Amino acid sequence: MENLELTNPFPKNIRTVGVFSLSSKTNDGRRERGLARLASWGLSIQEPPLSTPPVRNLAASDAARAEQFNALLADDTVDALMGMRGGYGVTRLLERLDWETLRRRNLPVIGYSDVSALHLVAWAHGGRNQIHGPMVYGELGRAETGEAMRDSCNSLGLALAGTPFPILSHTHLETLRPGHADGQVVPVNLSLLQALLGTPWMPDLSRCILAVEDIHEPAHAIDRIFTQLASAGVLKRLAGLMLGQFIGGEDAEYLPGLFREVAGQIQGPVVAGVHFGHGWPSMSIRVGGEIEVNATPEEATVRTSALDSYESVVEEAGGRLRGYCLLRPREMERGRRYPLILMLHGAGERGEDNRRQLIHVASRFVRGDARSKFPCFVLAPQCPAGEQWVNTPWRITEQPQGEISRALSEVLPMLDHVCGSNPVDLGRLYLVGLSMGGYGVWDLATRFPQRWAGMVSLCGGGDVKQAPRLANLPIWAFHGEKDNVVPPVNSVEMVEAVNAAGGQARLTLFPEAWHDCW
Repeated sequence: MENLELTNPFPKNIRTVGVFSLSSKTNDGRRERGLARLASWGLSIQEPPLSTPPVRNLAASDAARAEQFNALLADDTVDALMGMRGGYGVTRLLERLDWETLRRRNLPVIGYSDVSALHLVAWAHGGRNQIHGPMVYGELGRAETGEAMRDSCNSLGLALAGTPFPILSHTHLETLRPGHADGQVVPVNLSLLQALLGTPWMPDLSRCILAVEDIHEPAHAIDRIFTQLASAGVLKRLAGLMLGQFIGGEDAEYLPGLFREVAGQIQGPVVAGVHFGHGWPSMSIRVGGEIEVNATPEEATVRTSALDSYESVVEEAGGRLRGYCLLRPREMERGRRYPLILMLHGAGERGEDNRRQLIHVASRFVRGDARSKFPCFVLAPQCPAGEQWVNTPWRITEQPQGEISRALSEVLPMLDHVCGSNPVDLGRLYLVGLSMGGYGVWDLATRFPQRWAGMVSLCGGGDVKQAPRLANLPIWAFHGEKDNVVPPVNSVEMVEAVNAAGGQARLTLFPEAWHDCW
């Protein structure tokens, strides 16, 4: 096999790689070759010793393996983490791992197979730097340096640089179900996904594009897993499905027919032939990267979604970690300042995944030529689960203003930080909110009326006694007349109260629209 010179796939900001062993033990020279390959790229390696010897097939005891991983997370000199190998063991450790530090540091974490369980849970906690990619022992430890190794390393480099789905050049995708999907791609080992079902660690995959692969599983076992996913309601909530490498299992000749059966249970496109998983070569995929899948009977294509332009940030606010997404103008002129839109999401997008808040409306700011025609910042914070932007019941028509909610109060320092560290025009700060966020923007506007240049509320409401404070603020409110979640009269009365005070509020009611008028 021809030996090729391998280019270091790690970007310049990654100088030290922490190597962790959360799964099975190693037992041959591939470990040393993999570590030597990292060193040949000029990388420093941190691998804290495991404090116990191997336990059965595991690299060490549960406590020792978790201790090593958490130590790497806490080490400020470590720029990225890479798994030693897969096998088995990660699901035993989920309660022991330091998810808060992982979320705060947001280091690239590279691995697959057993490590994909770690990726799933980290993604659900707002981690946005997980990469389903090669490991030290399994891939970097190979003796050859041929074309397959080069392609796999190049794909890893692209993923580390931010490309969500750096597909290998020779890949031919096959359409099993036509359609279009736009969403987060979530790559995972199929058996590990099954292992999380029914546990508190299972993430919500609604509207995601699930990418699956496996090894040494017979066709009937893969059938069983997909049947369980369907019974649990996971498959019907997906935006799409991508099938990777399924190798080394019995009765593999049954897989094409099985996959076509599964495709019939998916609402969006289903694509086979993705070169990721335990085969070789294998592409790297950013967990949660935003992609678009277009599948026709003739061909299937994958490209980066415009929503991937939103940067995910996790910072401390009010003594706890809070996530937000930030869109910057595509091109910024030196000396010029740009408007900022503060966008507050609805109740269904609460959590800590730090991406769900982009499901509604956010795509409007990146669709077509919007970023060129209207260059601006868009700040989209995420409200924690169980909290509200405004602490009031949504179905009632009287909304007396009380103390500002904790979730909304934490948005203000977040906004100040973004404005202070970017060329934002403080005279052009705008509010946009939908549903629960509609209440949020009315509340923020009446508390700080001088701060905003304009406001848009969709299916919201507020305290009519405070509305006169907005007489000088341009406002446009929208509501569906058939809304059975938030009474339309809430928008009507707020607009009428503003205009009665000499304001310039505008109201649009959609006669046939329900709550989702956006």
